Amino acid sequence: CRVAQTSREGRGAVAVNGIDIPCPCAKQMKVHNFQNMVRASGGILNASRCVPEGSRVEMVGVVCTKIRDTQRPLQVLDLSNNRIDGEEARRIAEALGENRTLTELRLHGNLINTDGARHLAGALKVNAAMTNLNLSWNGIRAEGAAAIAEALKVNAVLKSLDLARNQLCGIGRYGRGTYDSSGIHALASALKVNAVLTELNLSSNSIGPEAAVAIAESLKVNAVMKSLDLSHNNIGRYYENGALVSTSEGPAAIAAMLKVNAVLTNLNLMSNSIEGVGAAALGEALKVNAVLTNLILWGNNIGDAGAAALGEALKVNAVLKSLDLRLNDCLLYTSPSPR
Repeated sequence: CRVAQTSREGRGAVAVNGIDIPCPCAKQMKVHNFQNMVRASGGILNASRCVPEGSRVEMVGVVCTKIRDTQRPLQVLDLSNNRIDGEEARRIAEALGENRTLTELRLHGNLINTDGARHLAGALKVNAAMTNLNLSWNGIRAEGAAAIAEALKVNAVLKSLDLARNQLCGIGRYGRGTYDSSGIHALASALKVNAVLTELNLSSNSIGPEAAVAIAESLKVNAVMKSLDLSHNNIGRYYENGALVSTSEGPAAIAAMLKVNAVLTNLNLMSNSIEGVGAAALGEALKVNAVLTNLILWGNNIGDAGAAALGEALKVNAVLKSLDLRLNDCLLYTSPSPR
């Protein structure tokens, strides 16, 4: 079939024999054209922003057939930004249960929500190939996170999981919603026994100090996690009667974890209201931590006292290579370049 060779912002792409080729405009895309392109694809299928609203059910079916294809098996599948909902996620999950080759699945920017997360979690329990899964920007709440956590307890292959910008604790932007930390507590429990996941992104989920403590406690015993993103999560603040209240509980728990953790090398704590007291606790942890190489504390209002405490830690710490202290209301900051 002929595939449009010109691209315009907002169009997707299909990989034919591993090469990304722009899709025709999604509004004009016909099911049979999409089907021909999917059939022609090799091990990499990039269909981001490529599935039109009116034909999504049929086209998801085409993709599911491709996932089950053993003659020209998929290794990487990108279905991001296609408004795929929970029911369509169920169909994809069923296909994944039969797949033995797909190693990376990108579903970010869809409408999977909690129901879809449950179905995909079921697939993770039996899938023995997938190593990278991106479910960010999907409106997944606490129950969905708990389902994924149960899968992580038995999954033996997934190495990277992105759950950023969901509502894992029920809180959306500006503190709207009802706080529920059960999903994060379930994830923390799973991390205590999971022996393969090395990268986890929980950014922008408003988990708050309580859930941050749970994650920190799990990483005291976790022996594989190397990279953790907790940025934009109000770790140093919590909502009370609609107002934000500062607390050092979350930052202190993370600092205590860093004193004993022997594997985590990358930690992103950007924009968490850690402030001076939290920075001082982190400084004490850095004096004894022997593995962390990259730490982001951008935008945490740590002030000069907090920066000074971290500076004292750097006098004895011999492993930290990058420390980002930008936008912290202090006269001195380090940029994220090798020390």
